[in-house]
Amino acid sequence: MTQAPPQAVTAAAPATAAPSQTVVLDVEGMKCAGCVGAVEKVLTGHPGVETATVNLVTRVAAVQCDGSVKPPELAQALDDAGFPSQPRPTDISPQQQAAAWAERQRQAERKQIKQVAIATTLL
Repeated sequence: MTQAPPQAVTAAAPATAAPSQTVVLDVEGMKCAGCVGAVEKVLTGHPGVETATVNLVTRVAAVQCDGSVKPPELAQALDDAGFPSQPRPTDISPQQQAAAWAERQRQAERKQIKQVAIATTLL
């Protein structure tokens, strides 16, 4: 009985992945846990995204992804799914972030007041 000579096995070089990054997005339009699930599904379905954590109360999505993912692309994917969003700037101070958040809250309140006024008029 003769054995076949062993064949050489070459290991493929591991692909070099881009360094991991965390992207924070401000997400609007979420009303319930179902919306949170939909946002997470859109984000985790994007190529290069490892995990996505979405908070309904703060309207923020934290996305762990490789360095090849561009934050505006993630925001556009959410916009296309019906959740207006924008990447949170990382080069501003906490005070500026708080002021921007307060302005977004004021805009949301104005929008709600307008919607109530329209609904009241229709009744």
